[in-house]
Amino acid sequence: MNQTPFSLRIIVADGDPDGLRIVDKSNWIGKPLVFPRALLPKVKARPELAQTGVYLLLGPRIGFTTMARQRFASVLIAARAVSMGART
Repeated sequence: MNQTPFSLRIIVADGDPDGLRIVDKSNWIGKPLVFPRALLPKVKARPELAQTGVYLLLGPRIGFTTMARQRFASVLIAARAVSMGART
């Protein structure tokens, strides 16, 4: 598999690293939002969630390893790109 390097920028929207995080991937138009389930009512008001996309709900962070986070980020990026007809 040919992998092209890219950069990710993670914006901590509320100043809390465990709160809402917005991911910006270089050369990609998708916009993943990562947040705890408890913040869903607050985050639902954001304009990003009014758009078509792929939404994944995860449980608590207990046992959520760094490897699992990396896999989740890759899956979310690929799923969003596919939903928009773009190539990853």
